Amino acid sequence: MSRRFPSWRRWIPVAVVIIALPLAFGAFRRSRGPSSGATVLGQVLQIVTQRAVDSIPEDSIYIRAARGLVNSIDDPYASLYNRKEIDDFMRNTIGNTYGGLGMGINQEDSTVVVSDVFPQSPAERGGVERGDLILAIDSVRAIGWGADKVSQHLIGQVGTPVVVTFARAGMTAAITTKFTRATVHAAAVPYTLLLDDHIGYIPLQRFNGTAGKEIADAVKALEARGATRFLVDLRGNGGGDVDQAVKVSNVFLARGKPVATQRERNVPPKFWVAAEDPIVPTAPVAVLVDGGTASASEIVAGALQDHDRALILGSTTFGKGLVQGVYNLDGGFALKITTGKWYTPSGRSIHRDRKLVNGRLVLADTGRDTTTAQIMHSDAGRSLIARGGITPDLTMPADTLTTPEQALVRVVLPRAAEFRAAIFDIARAQHGRVTAAFAVTPEIRAQLRQRLAQGGITFEDTVFEGGSSYVDRLVTQETLRMAFGDSTAVRRTFAKDAAVQRALSLLRKADTQPELLKEIAG
Repeated sequence: MSRRFPSWRRWIPVAVVIIALPLAFGAFRRSRGPSSGATVLGQVLQIVTQRAVDSIPEDSIYIRAARGLVNSIDDPYASLYNRKEIDDFMRNTIGNTYGGLGMGINQEDSTVVVSDVFPQSPAERGGVERGDLILAIDSVRAIGWGADKVSQHLIGQVGTPVVVTFARAGMTAAITTKFTRATVHAAAVPYTLLLDDHIGYIPLQRFNGTAGKEIADAVKALEARGATRFLVDLRGNGGGDVDQAVKVSNVFLARGKPVATQRERNVPPKFWVAAEDPIVPTAPVAVLVDGGTASASEIVAGALQDHDRALILGSTTFGKGLVQGVYNLDGGFALKITTGKWYTPSGRSIHRDRKLVNGRLVLADTGRDTTTAQIMHSDAGRSLIARGGITPDLTMPADTLTTPEQALVRVVLPRAAEFRAAIFDIARAQHGRVTAAFAVTPEIRAQLRQRLAQGGITFEDTVFEGGSSYVDRLVTQETLRMAFGDSTAVRRTFAKDAAVQRALSLLRKADTQPELLKEIAG
């Protein structure tokens, strides 16, 4: 038989809480007086450290408070890094070397696949090939690890050993190789192409510590092969070292030409200037840009455009024109924070304001257009749009899919990772039996469809057949890249690359830079 208490006894706990709160607030009111934010912060930290119901180490509380401060300022690019995070940041965005094997890797389902092998690296010397699957590292099974964990185990101190086990298409036995980690160079210019026997194509993929030298060497090598015009591809280049941006610009700009201006709070402006004689002082130059062209890449594109030294083609660049400083802190921490902005020689701000929305950076003002933008002028008086980012001299719409291709993409989009993994598998299956003239056959297309169906991705016949051209392009590019490297694969894509074709058409007609710019004059 349950025991019932009078109603007043059931309300006692609530009454105690209600009574206690006024007492606490009363004490607060009595102690309230002039206070500073620093005092409040100190008091909060003290109370949380001593009285919070869940015990939190004092060091952890201070780090959390510091991260909260960094996250609360109006700077979506600010970060507080621990020792590992700052090492990764410096290696990925500034440095061009690391201790490792020299392999690019991708996540494909539960397996990590070698997507690239760097020249003159331990991986190349050890016979690693694109498409190899990483099965184990130091005898520990690596299936299901993911690309980040595999990378952490492959990267290490220069000179230390690591044993990796691979699976390769066409071979029944696994391959186990012992490597010695070495300083690996991630090239800024991984290859070059000579097109039409006189147009040098240079893909500048990153601004590492040697980007200026690499593009200078590329230009010299192409000139020796007969190049008299140059097409520099900055599409998708997210930037890096600003010193190298100046050196890259200086390959084409005369000594003494301004490259960029750095403006910071409470600091006099800093002017970056070409310091050497150019390697290519007058030859026609075109530069390809897109929405992925950012930071140091925009400094180069803006400087060459302002000085009428290159024709800029493509779509408006990202607009990351911020000066960012990295400050070393105690305990191995580092603070990355925005301290200023970059401007082109004509005075255009490179930056386009963005804000974080649901973890993504979106433009803060999407309504700006050319009708409201400020107009600056190049050295020769050409009108230049100043609305953040670099607006091309010739805007090229992004390549679009046909309606039937879009229908296929809608089917695979929710399973994009599995779709790419299937394409990678089909490309691996062609290992050792393709030529540069490779073309997708109906049999290969059927194999891909079967592989996708095994993973639960199915199509109506009309959808798969309608999108076959899109499928063929992806399979061809991945197969050629795996078999012959980027240069062969990229050369095949040029036929359908509208921006490249337009740039080549204009370069063929011009013997000088003024003639090239005149080709697009309205």
